[in-house]
Amino acid sequence: MKTPIKKQLPAGAPEILPEVQQSVEIGQDLALSTSETDDVLAAGIDLGRLEAATFFATVADSTALSIYENVKKSKAWKHLRNPKSCDGRNFESLDEFCEVKLGKSYRRVQELSANRRFIGQEAFEQAERIGLRQVDYNAIKALPALKQVIVRDALADGASKEEVQRALRELAAADQKEIAKLTQERDDLLAEAAATQEVLNKKNQRIDKLELQAKIVADTDWPKALETVSDQAAAAGRKAFTGLTELEACRIQLFDVGNALPEEEQVKYGAALGFVADVYERALERVERAVAKERLTFDKTLGAYAPGSKK
Repeated sequence: MKTPIKKQLPAGAPEILPEVQQSVEIGQDLALSTSETDDVLAAGIDLGRLEAATFFATVADSTALSIYENVKKSKAWKHLRNPKSCDGRNFESLDEFCEVKLGKSYRRVQELSANRRFIGQEAFEQAERIGLRQVDYNAIKALPALKQVIVRDALADGASKEEVQRALRELAAADQKEIAKLTQERDDLLAEAAATQEVLNKKNQRIDKLELQAKIVADTDWPKALETVSDQAAAAGRKAFTGLTELEACRIQLFDVGNALPEEEQVKYGAALGFVADVYERALERVERAVAKERLTFDKTLGAYAPGSKK
């Protein structure tokens, strides 16, 4: 049987990490050989270093941000020597200071500073510890304020990278559905508003037209404007009078001709006058009907405006 070997750390060594302690205990519990125990111990140390590196990287980022903010505010970087310069000159820009002293570009440090202000120190440390990328921070910023608080609280409570990214996807999907719904509602309202505006535009155009017509009417000299119609009515009256006068001339001419005939022709001529009298009578009847109809219509309409009539 192999004899368990307990490894003793040298005096004055730093406090043993949990992973190292666990590796030593495993070696003791399994009664491993010296070489096997050394392998387990080495693996534990590597794991501890990895955890420590992650922890110190996060602390380093926080410390670097504090240094950056203090140096930026005080402008102390102008008075610090650039160790990478050949001539011992001071830093020429804050960007140069960030690259040399903080190991990051000025733009990246600005992003980190903005990220920390955005989610708070505790959530920021966890976010950096689990390796959130800038795209993840941007996704959080794109969320509504209430949902941003949910993610911040989850980070402060120690959420893993997978949990945070899954939550971001779910929250973003819910937002997308809400955005699509609101967009449709907006489009419907815009379409309704456009239809309403079209109706209002047509109504306003009609009102404008009526107002213009009213103004034109108010400015019109109607007696002058109706002169053409008055002239036409007068001309039609003269034509009707001329027609009746011509009828009368025909009648007079018939009797003048008859009076000039010999007595023996009077009987034949009288028989011929019967035919003419029938034509003449039908002409008068047409005229009388037309005049009677026009008189009736006139009395009921235009005659009400005639001088002396009772309106």
